[in-house]
Amino acid sequence: MTRGFFLALSMMSVFALIPAHAEDPQRVAWAPSYSGSCENCKLSGRQLPYWNFTDANYPGADITGAMLYGAHAQRANFANAIGPGVNFALADLNGANFTGAKLNGSNLSGAECSTSKLQGTDLSGADLSGTRFIAANLTRLKARNVFAPEADFSGASAAGALFIDADLSGATFDGATLEGANFKGADITAASFRGTRLSNTNFSGVKGFESSDFTDACISMNTRLPTGLFIPLCDELSLVRQR
Repeated sequence: MTRGFFLALSMMSVFALIPAHAEDPQRVAWAPSYSGSCENCKLSGRQLPYWNFTDANYPGADITGAMLYGAHAQRANFANAIGPGVNFALADLNGANFTGAKLNGSNLSGAECSTSKLQGTDLSGADLSGTRFIAANLTRLKARNVFAPEADFSGASAAGALFIDADLSGATFDGATLEGANFKGADITAASFRGTRLSNTNFSGVKGFESSDFTDACISMNTRLPTGLFIPLCDELSLVRQR
């Protein structure tokens, strides 16, 4: 898009949004910052690169296929949003709430999602390459078949998360909470799990574990590991540290 196009957008004073549920559409006066509230708004297919959604309230919004490349959406509320194929590449989503959202097949490559809330969010098939989820809440996250090389999940709470058949090569999970997480069939080549507690975690069939870093990680009796991967029990690791 041309520089003139973005200049024209910046000069707009009002933008109309139509709630998806309204029979008699309510037009909502909207400044380019988009920092207001619009429950169940229909933004599917909208071209809104680099727009500012900081602190906006969009629960249940339809953002299917929307172009939100480079958007600023710190602390924005997109809980239960419907957004297959949405493009949030390089967006700033720090502290944003996507609890229960359906973002399967989306593009979050290079996005900043630190401290964000994605409990029960569906990111299956998404591009998460280089995305930062530091200290994010990823409890029960659905991340089957995601493409997430070099993604950073350090300190994230990912109990019960599904990373089945995911590409996690070079990803970082240092200090993350991974109780009950499922990595079955995932590629964890050169991934780092330093200092993680892997209670009831499923690593069966993972690829590339020979180059992964499990320093100071520990498992429970019901953790499932592939043949050839040894990680000490958490109780045993505690005894070693006390000596």
